[in-house]
Amino acid sequence: MKRIKISTSLIALAISLAINSFEVQAQSEVTQTFTLRPGWNAIFLEVQPEPRDPAAVFAGLGDLDSVWTRLSRESTAEFIQDPSEGLYGQPGWHAYFNVPESDFRSKITNLYAVLGNQAYLVKIKDTAPAGGFTWNVTGHLRCARSGGWPTPST
Repeated sequence: MKRIKISTSLIALAISLAINSFEVQAQSEVTQTFTLRPGWNAIFLEVQPEPRDPAAVFAGLGDLDSVWTRLSRESTAEFIQDPSEGLYGQPGWHAYFNVPESDFRSKITNLYAVLGNQAYLVKIKDTAPAGGFTWNVTGHLRCARSGGWPTPST
């Protein structure tokens, strides 16, 4: 009789843990908001968007020029001296260009997935509103903050 009670208790515990785990995963889908302005914007994406394809993640950004991120540690260089030199060809830098397939930059795009818990440089065209615009990204939380999500003060 004791053996049946213990087995039943273990099964109940396993089911409870599975349900609680599912609830935590379901609750971890959040929306992260950025204000993007013309020129370069540095962001840290804390959510994992699905799908991960850059064309899908950045689909609503008509004024997007390019997105850059560093994905390897091939070089110890932390910055370049002249920003006009750009990052293309620099070891470890991956880029997505928001251009038609007929544009040569579509052939040199080498950023194939947008990952959460990753820093990005987002270049917005000068034709964007000077005050910027809001960009929302929804996904599963990849980077837990110790203090929770900040709330905007009014």
